[in-house]
Amino acid sequence: MAFIKLIDPELRKYVSSNRLPEVYEALLSGLAIMCPEDPFQFIIDSLRYLKENGFENLTWDMFIDEQMRPPSKIISQRSLCSIFEADGFDSVGPEQYEKAYAHYNRTLLLKALNALLTYRLYRQEKRHWLQVNMERAEQHHKLKNCKRVFETWKKWLDFRKGRQAVAFNQLQHIYFVYISRTVFDAWHEVTQTSKKTREYFERLARGENFDEEEEEHGFDDGEARDEISRLPNKVAVKIFSYVDICELAQCSRVCRSWKMLTQSTALLSRLNLTGVKSRLTDKIAAKLLLTCRPYLVHCNLRGCNQIGFDTFSALRECPNMQDLNLSEVQSLNDDLCKMITDGCRSLLYLNLSCTKITDATLCNISINLNNLQYLSLMNCLKFTDRGLGYLATGKGAKQLAYLDLSYCQQITAVGYQKLVEGCRGLQHLVLDDQFTLDDSCVQHIAANCPKLQSLSLYGSPNPSDETFKRLAANKRLICLKVDNNHKITDYSIKALGKCCSELRYLSLVDCPNITDGSLKAIMSCPLTVLNLSDCVRITDSGVKYLMEGTCGHRLQELSLTNCIRLTDLSLVIIQKRARNLAYFSLCFCSNVTEAGLELLGQIHSIASLDISGCRGTDQNLSAIGGSARLRMLSVSQCPSLGDLGLQKFAQQCAYLERLDISHCKLITDGAIKSLAFCCRLLMHLNVAGCKLLTDLSIQYLSGVCRYLSFLDISGCSLITDRSLKYLKDGCHSLSTLVILYCSGISKAGVLKIAKSFSVVQHSDEPVPDAFRY
Repeated sequence: MAFIKLIDPELRKYVSSNRLPEVYEALLSGLAIMCPEDPFQFIIDSLRYLKENGFENLTWDMFIDEQMRPPSKIISQRSLCSIFEADGFDSVGPEQYEKAYAHYNRTLLLKALNALLTYRLYRQEKRHWLQVNMERAEQHHKLKNCKRVFETWKKWLDFRKGRQAVAFNQLQHIYFVYISRTVFDAWHEVTQTSKKTREYFERLARGENFDEEEEEHGFDDGEARDEISRLPNKVAVKIFSYVDICELAQCSRVCRSWKMLTQSTALLSRLNLTGVKSRLTDKIAAKLLLTCRPYLVHCNLRGCNQIGFDTFSALRECPNMQDLNLSEVQSLNDDLCKMITDGCRSLLYLNLSCTKITDATLCNISINLNNLQYLSLMNCLKFTDRGLGYLATGKGAKQLAYLDLSYCQQITAVGYQKLVEGCRGLQHLVLDDQFTLDDSCVQHIAANCPKLQSLSLYGSPNPSDETFKRLAANKRLICLKVDNNHKITDYSIKALGKCCSELRYLSLVDCPNITDGSLKAIMSCPLTVLNLSDCVRITDSGVKYLMEGTCGHRLQELSLTNCIRLTDLSLVIIQKRARNLAYFSLCFCSNVTEAGLELLGQIHSIASLDISGCRGTDQNLSAIGGSARLRMLSVSQCPSLGDLGLQKFAQQCAYLERLDISHCKLITDGAIKSLAFCCRLLMHLNVAGCKLLTDLSIQYLSGVCRYLSFLDISGCSLITDRSLKYLKDGCHSLSTLVILYCSGISKAGVLKIAKSFSVVQHSDEPVPDAFRY
């Protein structure tokens, strides 16, 4: 086929456009594989098929049956090229030269670009390597400089530490010397005071007389120092916060420093005028309120019956007032209350107990006091169910969380229904001494107050088991107080123990139907306070159930007064399990013996103990003194208790604050002498019915116990008017003095000292049977 080299270019184009090489390959492959009998006819048929269907699906094996198709081509590409290209198409024309030249230039350009890129990358890597080396060199230089500086600093630090160690040793030596001197001075002062006190008691025992100057007992060292002014202002103001308004006015006249302290805003924010209610007038109260007006937040006017329009006008000018106590103010009426509610719209706490308010006041409260959270209407007998309806429909009804309606027996079930329908946010409700309160009233409360946490029903004997079952459905109940209820049984307590998993305070006073089953039901509640006074069916088994439960180690206050079936076994269990018990009452438990009472001294957490009416002895009292935290003790009506036990007890309890030894008829002046000498922080003392006490006991107490605020010497017939003089001169903190049935004290003597004490109870009537000796 060499002639193809000489053919016309148009013919070459025709060969390429009609794909003659591919047609030739397909026909030749079909002839070689199929081997038809008539090859010419096979070629004609194949060409006709191509003419009809075109060249779109042209392949080298399209004329071979599928069964006979080989896996690869039988005619090599080289053979086709030799036929159609080598002989005719291998001649190079201008177009091929142009393409070849363009390809060469493009290849050369790519090589140049690659070389340039490689060079740029090399230069960039070289710069990066130099930069890294420079950074390493700089870092090495810095480290070297830091090392040199650190070595210099370390030498200086060692030098300073040496200097500081020397200075510390010197300061420590000075500190120890100062502490030693301080301890020695304090010891010396205590020794001198004890010596003077002992000498004072010895002189009293010898019967020596004292003039007015000597009755001060010589405790003053003659050096006048103002220790309060040297204290930080915050501490000094805290000290002045414990004095009443009259004493505060007197303190402001001592010096300039005290005057500045008494005018602190922290003191002016609280005003308590109850302590001076007998001397407080309307004019004085109004002047005080106007002085404290910008800062006043808490105001207590309980029992101030001499205040009037001027005082309430001044109260209206206190916009920041949040806490106001107007209980027992007999001059309070609806018009004055309206003045307060109009001016003090920020009130959160309002106490109107024992006043003459009516429905109009409750209407004003509901309109003006939108933020009120605490309201006490105890013993307010002139408002009706309509007033509670006004209160419940006000804007602040949803904010009210605490409400006290004790003694308000005029309220009916309709009033309670109106109240709880509007005040659904009530959390604490007090309904004491409500003799008309029945099941329907309490059930309304239980159904409409889902947030109720505390309910007090002291003196309300009508609610039954069904009511307490409804209350138990409120699982948020934390505190429940019941008194003198003969309808409540174990059924109610079981419902409370099952549903109220957060119950912490439970008081069941004088509920005779409560048995050991109730204590078993509440053994898993997290109780901290439990009062079972006068529940006479409680036995040792019930106490065992209670103490073995989860509340045994949580109990902080437990009262088992007059639980006459309890024995020493209960005290054994309590002593083992009650680790946090702080307040414990076991009055008139006649079956508890001396051995059981002796176990009380092993309850180290106890702070208040009442074993009045039990068979306590001197040995029991001495054992009880081993409780280091004991602050209050009542051993009234313990006939076997004498001087020896009280003396041993006083020597162990130097921090005792309250003591009741009334009707302990063996107590003499010797026991009171030890008590006064050892327990100098004593604030409350009851020695009523101690017939052997004389004026010498009162002289002991007045000479040492400067914090004594309450003293009851009723029935002590050997005490005379002379003791009143001792109390007046020595016990400046004494506020309440009870001297009933004291035949040795005259009415004239009482009148002389009446102005020195806030409360003096005196009676010259004959000794009653309870004091008979």
